[in-house]
Parts: sequence; C-alpha cells; structure tokens
Amino acid sequence: MATNPMQRKARNSFLLGMLVMLLIAGVIIAFLFIQLMNKTKKEQEELKLSTNVYVLNQDVKSRTSNNTRYVNNTNSK
Repeated sequence: MATNPMQRKARNSFLLGMLVMLLIAGVIIAFLFIQLMNKTKKEQEELKLSTNVYVLNQDVKSRTSNNTRYVNNTNSK
C-alpha cells in the first residue's frame, strides 16, 4: 500500500514527538522518584534521632488559692 510522502512525514513527526514526550516524562518521573527517596531517607534519619516526650492532653489548672492559704498558715505559726 503506497503512502503519500506528506502523510509519511506527518506520521514520522508525530511518532518522533511522542518519543520525545516519553523521554521527557521519564526524566521528570526519575527526578521525582529520586527526590521522594531522599525525603524518605531524611525522615528515617530524623526518626532515629527523635525521642518520646510525654505531653498533657488537657489544661492544667492551678490551685493558687489553696497554696496561698497553706503559705499563709506556715508564715503565721
């Protein structure tokens, strides 16, 4: 089956464009994969260096009125 030279040129240009697009997409995906691996490695190193800390899950209410009475009672004796 004979093809028109203009059609062949258009098809070849299209295929070349697709090949270049796949090449660029591959480079971008590889770059993002390397960045993700570096971030994961950095997070694992930070996790090794971290320590557990106890925190309160509610506010602490001070009993200053009771402490004041206690201090006043010890001072008066």
